[in-house]
Amino acid sequence: MIIRFLKIALLVGVLAGSGFCLDMNQYGVILGGDFARFYGSDARNMGLIVDSASFGDGRNPFGYTTDSTASPSGSIGPVAGFFVRLDWNDYFFTRIEATYLWKGDEYQKTLPAMQTYCYHNEFGECLTGQEAIDLIRANQDPGDTVVADGYRRWVLSRSYIEIPILMGYNITRELSVFAGPHLSVLIGKSFQAHITESAIKNATQDLTDKQSYLGIDVPMKRIDYGFTGGIGYQVTEQFEMSFRWAPGFAPVLDRPNTPDIKSNCFQLLASLNFSEF
Repeated sequence: MIIRFLKIALLVGVLAGSGFCLDMNQYGVILGGDFARFYGSDARNMGLIVDSASFGDGRNPFGYTTDSTASPSGSIGPVAGFFVRLDWNDYFFTRIEATYLWKGDEYQKTLPAMQTYCYHNEFGECLTGQEAIDLIRANQDPGDTVVADGYRRWVLSRSYIEIPILMGYNITRELSVFAGPHLSVLIGKSFQAHITESAIKNATQDLTDKQSYLGIDVPMKRIDYGFTGGIGYQVTEQFEMSFRWAPGFAPVLDRPNTPDIKSNCFQLLASLNFSEF
């Protein structure tokens, strides 16, 4: 797929450079935003992304008795870059872009109190679940109880340089449709985990344990490739709005057995055409 993409890019570049039947009548900048969300058969399995070995204190990131599944909620990020549009005739065109974009995703999960509280007995053993709750009730003051649910929030951020090569068709003077392949190169990444553990809470104090873990190293693929398709509306000669769907086809994570987790992206972009100024 990548080799095929590069061949298409080379062909378009040669044609553009020779000026054969082409008129480079538009060039300018792109600004906008995207909504990205993981998809794939493993997208809900958080155990493939982080585990207790990722944390310095070795705590279980998902709670002591709960499973590791959680649904991705998606995340919004910026898009910025530039474009060149090459017209073949009044109807068909090729648009080549280079953009910086941020694709992230978040997982959030609330866990019952008894699944995230660890009661240490006189031997230093960590007791969980109903056994821990019963010991708290037996050994603490009557006003003390475990009332706060545990909470998990994971924030995965990735930044790319993305190059779409789009073939378009003008339906009317203002309205157009386009589609084509894109290639993305990872240039930055980060992973954060925010954990709230249930703890003893009474009328005068809240001992809920809150921890944030920053800079966790989650191996990710350097290259992504996919498809971009959408619709554009020429508001004025200088200004165009477009809405796009741009799914990625390569796995996001670089881990054993290659988990089936890919990135889906919707974009709302504005193009400012400098050639008309």
